[in-house]
Amino acid sequence: MKADRQFYRFCIAGIIGLAVDLSVLYAVAPLSNWYIARVISFWSAATTTWLLNRKFTFKSDAIEFAKTPKILLILREYAHYLAAMLV
Repeated sequence: MKADRQFYRFCIAGIIGLAVDLSVLYAVAPLSNWYIARVISFWSAATTTWLLNRKFTFKSDAIEFAKTPKILLILREYAHYLAAMLV
């Protein structure tokens, strides 16, 4: 059952990310060009899906290390997620 809930939450986060991507793309494109708008919309959507998945989909799966400051763990996780999304 937990896997089903995670899957549905993951799908919902993806749909919200798509909505953010398209909204930002079409809002920014008239102000600049399509390439710059695409970079900004990608970053916005990837950040949105990362936050949603981190807070709601996989919140109990967070890894904690005692000697590493929490902010560094979060920033490292975010950087890895963005790198994976770029691929």
